[in-house]
Amino acid sequence: MTRWTPEQYADYMAKHTVDLKSGMMQADSGPESKLQGKAQKWMDDRGLPWVHDRSRKKNRPGQILDLYCFLPEGRVEIFEFKSAAGVTRDKQKETIRQLLYLGHRVHKCNSFRHFLELVESKKT
Repeated sequence: MTRWTPEQYADYMAKHTVDLKSGMMQADSGPESKLQGKAQKWMDDRGLPWVHDRSRKKNRPGQILDLYCFLPEGRVEIFEFKSAAGVTRDKQKETIRQLLYLGHRVHKCNSFRHFLELVESKKT
């Protein structure tokens, strides 16, 4: 667990408040697992490695996000998928904030189109 002084935490929160709805597109229909399956298949079809922790129920909830994608040129994109009705839990939001603070690219994604835009982007 990261330990910060109150000043460090206030600075962190000011700089890393996450609006998880920004950039979101019209959500795909169906469950989150269907969207995640399509993303995993896309990665497989291109021979790209990915990680989805299937033991997450044994881990502390919210600390493991849905999909870690390893892309060319050393890019790692981390995704938290949500269905149209999906809600991001507080612990997930905190994990996302911490990963962003550490310089990782983390995305809340509710459509396959949005996933494609993110993984096909050349931005670092």
